[in-house]
Amino acid sequence: MFSALLLTALSLGGGCDPAPCVLDHPLGVLTPLDELGAGLYGGLSGGLYPGGTNTPPHAHVVAGLRESLDVVPRDASGAPSASGKIGMISIGPSNAKQDFARYANFAAGDPAVNDALVFVNSALPSTGSQLMVDPAAFFWSHVATRVAAAGLTPQQVQVAWMMAPTGQPEAYYASLGVTTFAARHAIERDNLIAVLHNLRTKYPNLRVCYLASRTWGGYATINSNPEPYAYEQGFSSRALIEMQLAGDPLVDFDDDDGVATTPWVTWGRYFWADGCNARADGVAWLCEDFSADGQHPSALGEAKAAALLHAHFGAEPSARRWYFDAPAPLVYGASKLTSAGGLLAIGSSGAPSIGAGAFALTLSGAIPGKNAIAFYGAQPANAPFLGHLRWTTTPFQRLGVRTADALGQASWSEPFVGALAGDVRCYQIALRDPAQLDGTKTCLSDALFVVTRP
Repeated sequence: MFSALLLTALSLGGGCDPAPCVLDHPLGVLTPLDELGAGLYGGLSGGLYPGGTNTPPHAHVVAGLRESLDVVPRDASGAPSASGKIGMISIGPSNAKQDFARYANFAAGDPAVNDALVFVNSALPSTGSQLMVDPAAFFWSHVATRVAAAGLTPQQVQVAWMMAPTGQPEAYYASLGVTTFAARHAIERDNLIAVLHNLRTKYPNLRVCYLASRTWGGYATINSNPEPYAYEQGFSSRALIEMQLAGDPLVDFDDDDGVATTPWVTWGRYFWADGCNARADGVAWLCEDFSADGQHPSALGEAKAAALLHAHFGAEPSARRWYFDAPAPLVYGASKLTSAGGLLAIGSSGAPSIGAGAFALTLSGAIPGKNAIAFYGAQPANAPFLGHLRWTTTPFQRLGVRTADALGQASWSEPFVGALAGDVRCYQIALRDPAQLDGTKTCLSDALFVVTRP
């Protein structure tokens, strides 16, 4: 459903003609972060993730999946409850408020979205990230008021979506005597870290925070967040992800060590595009996507952002468990090459319903005639194992041995023995491969994250 709506939203407006908007910043000067690659802006490379890539590292995907396991319906005290709620709040200024309002209505109209999910539009106009740094700032009392008005307690807030650029950046940085991108980047990054600290302190069950970039600011006739500041905000958001990948204690999200200071972060959509010059994925921001001030979204712009957000959460691995009532299985991790040069691929057929009994685990890319064994654990992992990586936690359960057929395929037809509705199972398959050069005589597949249904 949302795929068709997304295509419709992206097609609004036709070709690249900025008229009748007045360009405050020329087109063709800035390259979207997701298309910059190894190119540089102010000494920083492109890509949504380190190394100029737009693909999240496997370790980050696994970490997000693990954090998502704690995003469950909770009662007012924060205890898991089948009749509880999952609070999702928005953080940011007026643009965030408008986009999230339209998105929340959009998502609430999709019957596949989890009934326990409660959207709280707590963004506040004229509030840049520098006004959220102080934990006693008015912004936080506003968020608390909005959460309470939605019938939630702080203990039920578990997800945040944040589009929090620096407000009035020209005046703000001038007041600090800052003139370079490097200095602006460091200040905005540090402000966002402080915002994450406040979020985790005020909402102790907040596990995941999705970061959104600004849209195009080159049509702006006001100085709220023009170019190149709107563009540069994407680099500040990416910096938080990079810091978590590097294990920086300033953005520690892991409760296992008892010192978590922030939620786990990832992209909640990279929105920026070079005005009406469409990105490779079709995203563009046309004149009619904005109101008369060239800064705030029009109804068309809100609809476009809403469709992009809904599609994003429908595909985002860390949202798999809590966003939909009946999430589809998710393949994650990577496979090891067989000695024959093939790539093992785990998959499934049928819906993961305990009652229907039609779900099967599948394997392809195996060496014909070789034995394979499937196994599963309760959580995703990323640990060395038999010359490759184990994508599931121990202890794990085995499903039995199958022999790959002439096409290198095998299947397991009863993978839910002993399962209850809502259980998470992370499956992987090991193939007997005596010719493996590393001496392990084993080849391992990628993994499958499955939430069981009634």
